[in-house]
Amino acid sequence: MPHSLIAILLARGFGPGRPPRASLAILLLVSIAIPMTSARSYPPPYDNLPTWRPGITVGIPGVAVQVDATDFGARGDGAEDDAPAIQRAIEAVNPPGAVLLPAGDYRVGSTIHLRSGVVLRGQGPERTRLRARASDNQHAVVDISGQADPDGIGEIPLRSGFSAGSTELTTETPASLSAGDFVALFSDNDPGLLYTDPRWQTGWAQDVVGQILGLAAADGSHLTLDRPLRLDYRDDLRPRLTVFRPIVRAGIEDLHLIQENDRFGAVIQIDRASECWVRNVHSEFCLRAHVWITRSRGIVVRDSLFHHAHDYGGGGRGYGVVAGRHATDCLVENNVFDHLRHALMTKEGANGNVFGYNASHRCLHNCDISVHGHYSYENLFEGNIVQRIVYADYWGPTGPRTTSFRNRVLNDGPHVRGAAIELRDHSHHAFILANTLVRRALQVHPSVRHAHLHGNLFLAAEPSGDAALTVDSQPPEPPPPASLYLSEAPDWWGSRPWPAIGADADLRSQRSDGPLAAIPAEERHLAIRDRLNAVE
Repeated sequence: MPHSLIAILLARGFGPGRPPRASLAILLLVSIAIPMTSARSYPPPYDNLPTWRPGITVGIPGVAVQVDATDFGARGDGAEDDAPAIQRAIEAVNPPGAVLLPAGDYRVGSTIHLRSGVVLRGQGPERTRLRARASDNQHAVVDISGQADPDGIGEIPLRSGFSAGSTELTTETPASLSAGDFVALFSDNDPGLLYTDPRWQTGWAQDVVGQILGLAAADGSHLTLDRPLRLDYRDDLRPRLTVFRPIVRAGIEDLHLIQENDRFGAVIQIDRASECWVRNVHSEFCLRAHVWITRSRGIVVRDSLFHHAHDYGGGGRGYGVVAGRHATDCLVENNVFDHLRHALMTKEGANGNVFGYNASHRCLHNCDISVHGHYSYENLFEGNIVQRIVYADYWGPTGPRTTSFRNRVLNDGPHVRGAAIELRDHSHHAFILANTLVRRALQVHPSVRHAHLHGNLFLAAEPSGDAALTVDSQPPEPPPPASLYLSEAPDWWGSRPWPAIGADADLRSQRSDGPLAAIPAEERHLAIRDRLNAVE
């Protein structure tokens, strides 16, 4: 489908009077038309990998400014609470359209709620600042959330079709669903799979294995999905659906968000959303997380800076970007993280998400890539510069085909202890491929089965796994794929060599006595490192 036609359809989908389901059906049509990238043409173990297709199918759209928040009473003087005026501006937009926040300091004392097709845009993180300070508890500074079960349908039991690769489902009874609806498919927790330790059984983590899907067609009891299922679901664990109405194509960009006290949970909360985004945002201080994504699909978080927290203790504090409950096919790319408990996290059945080419420094609690339990699965961590990676970092096993590829693991800093990459607690069928381990080794817990450790480069520690490399090795032939989700170097990569990170690229640098190449996010971190060090 030509991109010009896609743009016309999407514009019509957000036009006045267009029913919400029509907009969603258009999005599903677009998603089916986009080709996927695959490494299946490569030799084992790459031929056993899933296919990742994260983010917004046609890229973040260009959205014109429609209203200026100052016309609705926002002052930007750092004194008055501008949250009500900003909300009025958001409500005044006829989507698609952007609300402009001109340069200034905007005090906000309550949560700002976005709508479908509305973008909240500043004039750059250096010029437009939202200073959040509340007197009572708020769940987020900016909320990008849809509506749960808008028609009161409730849970919809499934009769058949709930196996990996399926795109056809049959419900127990005819369901009042339509093409364009979004659903969460999930089942009861499998105690034998998830509860390897009694501590992992907790009330807030029920029904965690699931996936967010769109309906391409619906005819009574017969449903056609827009994408295949990733896992098999057991009939005795009651596989079922719930429907929701997502917020669609909303975004926040070109802003500096400062959480000045600990009354806001997340800086940006994204729940029940489709193809929404965070771009070129500087987020300074959080309580729980800078960005927390749940029950959403195709979210993009990119080109941003996330650093510092009010609290780094347990119970969900001090995180960067979290792909939480059932978050599906999201893209977290080209971001900088600094001074956080964990920078990148998956948990509670998050699946198909890609964390690509991010840089994380000053990890404050043992690992900055935390695959945090309750069976997230088939997530890809590619091309990141981080301090430590842990699968099953508390709360139970990591699900299958969770893949770390072409990362550079530094093991730097006083809080980072243990192996560079560690697989714990029955996290079976993990893939650790073509990474560079700068200081320490790989560690695989005895309970872990079928771990695929292949082609990793060990600069100091004892090598392990298949086809392991050291500085004395010859570059691998054939080389590993350049990427597992990109078909070519992205525009933001510039003229740098592609790929510039990973075991083969780093080995070439070592053999030529050259420095390890920096990725764009690492270059940005180096440029602002002294400023970040000065933050109290």
